[in-house]
Amino acid sequence: MPPQKLAGIGIDIISLERAGGVLTRHRRMVRQRFFSKNERKQTEARCLNGRRFSKVFAAKEAVFKACRGAWLGFDGFSSIEIVLQPRGRFTAKLNKRFSRSGSVQGFFIMASGYAVACAMLWNK
Repeated sequence: MPPQKLAGIGIDIISLERAGGVLTRHRRMVRQRFFSKNERKQTEARCLNGRRFSKVFAAKEAVFKACRGAWLGFDGFSSIEIVLQPRGRFTAKLNKRFSRSGSVQGFFIMASGYAVACAMLWNK
């Protein structure tokens, strides 16, 4: 199997306070507009708080940037599904349009009231 090549990198930072405020004011819209079906199911079972929303939103932004900002289609950010992994890492499941690009791995840094996500797109 040939080695994977780094095809794109994306970084995003979001204020926990600001994201928490958006979530407080627009919880239903946030779940419908930004989360995939699987993510919505997970947030029904777990408490969706500002910290978790900040991480997921920053990760989706970072993945979008790693994919070079291509149009996501009518589904928008709900077409990017963030899968949280142990030790501050994540992977992303992409819609068919992006999945041809390769796989995505990323990590979080939580510091001083901010969530930072770094996503790396790897070619197959």
